[in-house]
Parts: sequence; structure tokens; C-alpha cells
Amino acid sequence: KANATVGSHNLYIINPATGATTLVGPFNSNEPDPGPPLSPVIQSLSWSDTHGLIGAFDHLYSISTTTGVASQIGAGDYTDGLPGTFNGVYALAAIPPPAAPPAPFRIISITRSPAGVVDLEWTSETGYNFQVKFGTTLSTGAFTPVTGLLPGTPGTMTSMHSPGDPKGFYLVEKTTAP
Repeated sequence: KANATVGSHNLYIINPATGATTLVGPFNSNEPDPGPPLSPVIQSLSWSDTHGLIGAFDHLYSISTTTGVASQIGAGDYTDGLPGTFNGVYALAAIPPPAAPPAPFRIISITRSPAGVVDLEWTSETGYNFQVKFGTTLSTGAFTPVTGLLPGTPGTMTSMHSPGDPKGFYLVEKTTAP
């Protein structure tokens, strides 16, 4: 059984199926044989959607996934600066940014084919139902449903309708799904 020696100042890719390691590179590209005191000490790694691979111990570092080079982020020092002490950041986690809010609810387009078929497109989101209604006047109560309740989907939704009338108005109602 062969054992691999892994240097503590390098970035490696680990094959989860076999445990085999592949060297990406040293944290400090200026050292042919990385080691203290020039190489950053990295005790924890995390992935951030906004910053990529980050590492920490005495400082916070941005780490290149193609070269392994660690670049210090900011001036913060997370140790007490005393030689031989082991305080620093041993665990690191990145909090994902909040999800983008859904697009405002609106009808995006209305097109009518030469055959008189009307195609409506509107913004949609899960957790809501939508219903398309048609009316020949804008009077209250003049709109009648032309679809049943349509469960919302991420992005947009469409519906086609053949009104039979050359003029009319459409209403897309959005209600909270039960």
C-alpha cells in the first residue's frame, strides 16, 4: 500500500472516489519549496459564490483554483501574534448571498396572429396561481376566465386564447397558491 505525502503549504485536488491527490500548486508562487515563513498558513477552506475559494488562519486569503496561489484579503490578523501559539481561524464558512427577488409581476407581451389567436406572456413565480381573463369592456365584473388556475413556475408563463371578438382586454390575476 502506497502512502502519499502532502505538503501543508500547497493546494491539492482530492479524488473523492479514490482519495488520490493531485497538486494544484503552492500557496506562495515565489517559493520553489514552500514552507514557513513565507507561505501563508491555511487551516480552513470554504467556497463563496462571490469570492471563489477562500482560506483562513492568521489572515483571510483568496486562493486561485488554477495555480494554488493565496493572496491576502485585507489587513485583519486573527492571531495574537505570539510565536508558538495556535490561535487563528480553524473553521470557515461562506454564507450565500440572498436570492434575487423575483421580477415584478407584469404582462410582458401580447401578440395576435393573423388567425386571431392571442398569445400572452407574463412574469411568474412558484407559490402562486395565475388565471387569464378576457372582457370586451373595462367595466367591473366584465372579465370572464379563459383559463383555469395555472400553477406558477419560475421565470415566465404563456397562454393562448382565441377571443372571437376583434377588440377586447386581458387580465392576468395572481393569487397565492394554497
